[in-house]
Amino acid sequence: MTRSPTERRLIRQWSLLVVLTLVSWVSCDGGRWPGPAAAGTLALALACAKIRIVILDFMAIRDAPLALRIPFEIWPVLLGGILIALYLGVPG
Repeated sequence: MTRSPTERRLIRQWSLLVVLTLVSWVSCDGGRWPGPAAAGTLALALACAKIRIVILDFMAIRDAPLALRIPFEIWPVLLGGILIALYLGVPG
């Protein structure tokens, strides 16, 4: 069965989401990372990368007009930056 380019892209993106989830899980499980701050920062950054993938490919924003796409491209970056700053700035 031959898949369309869109189907192939979605399969690749879904596979990437699975890999990012596993990387996040492994880095935060069992102290395999150099410290909780690094693991938490990585988990938040990967979560924001996954948000961007879902928005662009699974909510069909990739082919949307630029005026709609720009806010959806900026949102995960701002969210990630704010969450990471709060995470690293809060004494634990």
